[in-house]
Amino acid sequence: MKICCLIVLTVFITLICNLKGQQTTKRSQPKFNRLFGNISRECLKEHRVTPERVLGIYTLNIDDRRAKCYVACMLLRFNVTSKNGGYNDKELEQLMAKPNINSEVPTNMKRAIAICEKQVDNDQCEKAFKFTKCIYAHKNEFAVKNKENNSTSADRRRPVTQTKQPVRLSTT
Repeated sequence: MKICCLIVLTVFITLICNLKGQQTTKRSQPKFNRLFGNISRECLKEHRVTPERVLGIYTLNIDDRRAKCYVACMLLRFNVTSKNGGYNDKELEQLMAKPNINSEVPTNMKRAIAICEKQVDNDQCEKAFKFTKCIYAHKNEFAVKNKENNSTSADRRRPVTQTKQPVRLSTT
């Protein structure tokens, strides 16, 4: 149940899988879900954090270092970032590309990625959190137009709520 909740709650992976409205093949989705679940469990255990705490850094604006390090762990395990904190554009674009439509990443999506990669922080956990939050802020650029009613997948999402002041949690 927690893994299922985490899949829904982890903004970066949710963005990759759902916000851009991609249609995946029936065979690849279960494999990705298993891979995601395994990596997620490893990162949760490694950073001694719960899915609820990860959700809290995005929805409640809680300043939780361990949850942010979980995000960094996920990006590292999916080869989006390297151990020195650099971004792997090829891997990131491969994750973001639609598997059924010639695997190209739209120009507006590349621009959003380039903007978000400029998030600077010496702390890898903080940098990963800022990157995923930036990607989420640009979610409309990842949306795919629905030909039938001219709406986007992002149009069906709930609106972003007003930013709250961070709440510090003890990391001990």
